[in-house]
Amino acid sequence: MADDRVVPIAPVWASQLNCLAALGIDDRRFRETVRALGITHVRRGKLVLVRLTDWDEAMRRAQTAGVEPTEDDSVDSVLAVLGRRRAG
Repeated sequence: MADDRVVPIAPVWASQLNCLAALGIDDRRFRETVRALGITHVRRGKLVLVRLTDWDEAMRRAQTAGVEPTEDDSVDSVLAVLGRRRAG
């Protein structure tokens, strides 16, 4: 009898096709982030492939680069650290 259990396997690579499931971001944000942070990647036609170890390392570098502790935890300061601003 065959074993019917499902065994989830974590992905090793992320691309536009699985970035929502693997990273929680859409394909456009994925490509923009790869470009903006200079993450090592491989192209296969229009497909951009990034090893998740390279992605994780780039995220760690981005989190610690130029970020200094601050007492100001207002919405605007938190958004500024993330490179964002309020709409409107």
